[in-house]
Amino acid sequence: MWQKTSKCVIKQPPSKVGILSKDIIMTIQQICKILAVKGVKGGVGKTTFTTNVAITFSVLKYRTALIDLDPELGVFKLLDSRRLNNEAAPQVDNYQVNSPFELQKLMDRLQDEYEVIIFDTPGLDDGLTNAALRYCDLVICPFQASLLDLETARKVDNSLTKLKASNPDVEIRAIINRLTTHHSKRPKKIKQVQDSFEGWDNLKLMKSYLSNRDAFMDSLDDDQGVIEYTDMKAAEEIKDVFTEIIGILKGKG
Repeated sequence: MWQKTSKCVIKQPPSKVGILSKDIIMTIQQICKILAVKGVKGGVGKTTFTTNVAITFSVLKYRTALIDLDPELGVFKLLDSRRLNNEAAPQVDNYQVNSPFELQKLMDRLQDEYEVIIFDTPGLDDGLTNAALRYCDLVICPFQASLLDLETARKVDNSLTKLKASNPDVEIRAIINRLTTHHSKRPKKIKQVQDSFEGWDNLKLMKSYLSNRDAFMDSLDDDQGVIEYTDMKAAEEIKDVFTEIIGILKGKG
């Protein structure tokens, strides 16, 4: 796997990042890191999750690129709209490729230009997706806390054995997305998921999660990331996710 060696750089927070506090601005030891968001199944909120993660990196002044491999190009379209309608905001550069050969040529260039590269991948594996995953330091699989999603996630866990064989150093995580906001139900849902993940071979459950809040999509409709938006609870949640991602990447420095 390609790795870029570089001196540690302490990130300075931008002047305005909503409620974001300086305590989550952390150093990544090796500057260029490559992430993928892999769908478990349709309807889990992968597009909103990926877009908000990408914007958060950009807002924190990481040079960030997004390569959209999903045929629906949902993340690509949202980031393109942000570029057109919110020009003053920090931007994520968008790319598309159609073959593993095109991907290799693009990655040879991008790894010298960006600090963070994020793949948005479709749910079904194909040659292009598999080629992209072999570049990754971290793969994140968002899912909902439902029986059907857990069953599908278990199948994904089994399929990731091949990825670990081709990319032994990759970290693989699952994250609960669209968790109920009902306070009496949340602890039970989280405990059920935690218990379900015991003994899995590849997927490890992230401690952070995102709730089923309108702000995650409403902010994107307004060409903003939720970290820049007015919903403090949603912004705190994406901050927690970002902090955990940085911690995983620092461990691979």
